[in-house]
Amino acid sequence: MIEILCNFVSSKHWHPPKKVVHELCCSALLPLIEAAFRSASLLEMAKEATLNQQYLKLTRVMATHKTLIPTLLELDPHYQPPQKDSVYNLLKNLKDLASIFLNCLNTADKDSLANQKLAEDIIETFKFLDNAIQTSADFEQTDEGEILDILSQPLEVKYRTLLKDLRFDYTTMKDTNGKFKHHYASSISTGTPPQNKMIRLAQELADMSTALPIEHTNSIFVRVDDTRVDVMQALIMGASGTPYGHGAFLYDIYFDDSYPNGPPKVNLTTTGQGKVR
Repeated sequence: MIEILCNFVSSKHWHPPKKVVHELCCSALLPLIEAAFRSASLLEMAKEATLNQQYLKLTRVMATHKTLIPTLLELDPHYQPPQKDSVYNLLKNLKDLASIFLNCLNTADKDSLANQKLAEDIIETFKFLDNAIQTSADFEQTDEGEILDILSQPLEVKYRTLLKDLRFDYTTMKDTNGKFKHHYASSISTGTPPQNKMIRLAQELADMSTALPIEHTNSIFVRVDDTRVDVMQALIMGASGTPYGHGAFLYDIYFDDSYPNGPPKVNLTTTGQGKVR
């Protein structure tokens, strides 16, 4: 059915009238696409890779029509069922997951990965839609008052909104001489990491990037070395109501070549210069 829709919408002889936008917003098609893109895990999406790739194709086809672009953005709240997230915002989140997944596999054999094509399709679809939105004369984007509105919110809302995109990122963990500034620097292998380790890390980091807690009473921030995804640091904010509450605890983490059969190596570096353990 999705393939039929793709063929119809992509027809050069069809130019959707504006009333089609209302009909689409009242139909079950948009909630169906949004539900498919709402998955927080590439692994789950890969289980239905063929179907999800059809949804991505349909999204790209719809974005070729200026009239249909508003259906992929935030809808008027009077439409039922109420929209939870727009197709655009859901694809933006998926694009970040797909980018992390592919970036982790720089040293692995990508050709052997069934979900590589899905990740690439997600990124391609987001870029296509984003470009279509930006070039649409009817689309206006404004950030006026957004920061002031955020700062007027309760603490828990401000914290989550301002810091949620900082939970996961890449950085360099090497000094100016190219040596790792890390507790496990002497253990980090110099050879090519095993493929099974890199594949597992790619899957887990992609999912972790949006799964880390981000509450003002309990949050975790992770940084991965931009050349070695098996070298990490994690900053854990102590949970409120515990002896660790309001503390910030930094851990050096290294996944050696025994992973995933063996556990990662973890060392607490927040020790007050060795005075506290």
